[in-house]
Amino acid sequence: LAEGLPGVRDWWARYPYACLEQQSSKAIGLRDAAMWKNTMERLPTYLDSDGLANYFPPPPGSSNTGSDTLTAYLLQAAFEMKKLDPQFALPAASVDRMADALAKFVDGKLERKFWSPRADLEVRKLSAISALAMYGKARAGMLTSINIAPNDWPTQNVVEWLSILQNMKDAPNRSKLLDEANLILRARLSFQGAKVFFANENNDYWWWLMQNGDTTLARFLLVVMADPAWKDDMPRLASSFINRQKSGAWSTTTANLWGAMALERFSRIYESVPVTGMTEASMGGKSGSVDWSKVTKAQDSIEVLAQGGKRGVGPTEPLVQWLNNTIDLPWASGQQSLKVQQKGTGKPWLTVQSQAAIPLKEALSAGYQITKTVTAVEQANKSLPAGQYTRGDVLRVTLEVNASANMTWVAIT
Repeated sequence: LAEGLPGVRDWWARYPYACLEQQSSKAIGLRDAAMWKNTMERLPTYLDSDGLANYFPPPPGSSNTGSDTLTAYLLQAAFEMKKLDPQFALPAASVDRMADALAKFVDGKLERKFWSPRADLEVRKLSAISALAMYGKARAGMLTSINIAPNDWPTQNVVEWLSILQNMKDAPNRSKLLDEANLILRARLSFQGAKVFFANENNDYWWWLMQNGDTTLARFLLVVMADPAWKDDMPRLASSFINRQKSGAWSTTTANLWGAMALERFSRIYESVPVTGMTEASMGGKSGSVDWSKVTKAQDSIEVLAQGGKRGVGPTEPLVQWLNNTIDLPWASGQQSLKVQQKGTGKPWLTVQSQAAIPLKEALSAGYQITKTVTAVEQANKSLPAGQYTRGDVLRVTLEVNASANMTWVAIT
């Protein structure tokens, strides 16, 4: 599904900015061990007197300017990346300083007050505890510093809470809380066409804490990747997450970092064997096949169209990235079964799409159901039958909108 992520690599290669978060994210995004090593050698110059990281090296004589959010992000990102490549680890001395600072922040022994559009102290503490728990440096007593109410939290913090519980084996009522967190996350998932969202994504866009819908989903994939309870959902979650890209990448540095790591982990677990041989499909006496030796990656959208490539589900979907990997079978009369068989190595993913010109006999909805009722208040031409209108009529139009998930707010045109 995520073979190589060339669009993400191109996005990083063009990325020009260079604060600590951007440099470290770019090094991981490009898998550039030399860039990472260079950044880590300069990391101590970014830490303030307490051990919290700054986005830029603090001026001489300044103190207490570091960000707990950036510090937690660096610890979390390096921890996940180290699983994929041990070269991308934080220096032990810096880990100790940063973790000690975060522990003091959680315990209330040091404060950082930055402007924010809404109260965010508990959100920041959850991120700090999550980072500490990854390194085995979180204590169960730290949880008393926050109000445990995951139903009321932004989704990214429910994901962090699940990560904390996975890593903190001595958390009180751990098993019950794990089940509760998983249920909340499953209830908030919303599949809309070929994409997946969490309910309340707009409300959960905490940009000043480097969090948005893409980062939340990527972190979620990483946290539940090895959980048997989510195994059957993984292929759909991964493919839907890829469909959130625009021009082959996500929109922010943090999303491209977490997203690429999540899909690389996914590929190692679910796509470790390369696909070879033939995939054959048949229905109603008709058959077709894909020869994987002839499947090639499209270089650009022009080539896709020139070689008969197709667009995705709708006009805003990206063009397909592969050529010669589709099978078209005609509709058969009556009830028929579609049979698909892979003859070769690997387990290719299958997307089934039905296309037919059929009369629309009932309303078709995807995410929203909308019902419109028009009632005549006053007709200018009284001689016309009900339901026929002319200029000057006064009408009352009622729209009843039912959403399949909590959408926070909606603009109706």
